[in-house]
Amino acid sequence: HKQLLFDYYNFEHMTMETSAMHIGDALMEQDESAQRNHLQQVVTQFNSAGRDYLPLVKATEEQIRLAHFQRELEESTEENIFAHTSLIDTLSMAVERGQLKKAIKIKNEFKLSDKKWWWLRLRSHARVLDFEGIEDMAKEKKSPIGWQPFVDVCLKARRPLEAAKYIPRLPDLLARVQAFANIGFFQEAADEGFRGRDLGLLEQLQEKAPRQFQAAITTMM
Repeated sequence: HKQLLFDYYNFEHMTMETSAMHIGDALMEQDESAQRNHLQQVVTQFNSAGRDYLPLVKATEEQIRLAHFQRELEESTEENIFAHTSLIDTLSMAVERGQLKKAIKIKNEFKLSDKKWWWLRLRSHARVLDFEGIEDMAKEKKSPIGWQPFVDVCLKARRPLEAAKYIPRLPDLLARVQAFANIGFFQEAADEGFRGRDLGLLEQLQEKAPRQFQAAITTMM
């Protein structure tokens, strides 16, 4: 019945219907070569249907390329989890499993923006508590997403010592003082306020600080 339906769609030049059947078959395939064959049939169908289908041609060709990378990742990780996932999910799982070089290659192949890549990579490292990976990111270049996200993911993971590494990079004095105070680093918060010569901020900090820090803050005022 399936072949009869396909033949009917093909005879009537019902491009979307025949393509949908090929895509359905591709999604059922675990073998990359067989999956690629089905998707190549989709490309052929869309190409023959005219210029209106060019965006779908591009999307299908990208899926063929992504499937190849997914197969490589499954071989290197020995986990059959990448097939039929989105580009973002593929990259996230690759980073989480230490496949950073392959992830960067895929990111470049599909021209993912630096901003999206940094968000994805940061969250992926944080999900598996890979704070060394986060620190490596911070050493690479100026963050296109700022430094507050670095602080936030570390705090979400309940790692204040890790968060403290990135607080000095926050551009705003008030944000630095509040961030240090929020994790109980009152001496560091006071030092920031002192360097910023903000008497009002030091007074606010003194009111919130535990008694053992209040005398030290007073000497800075």
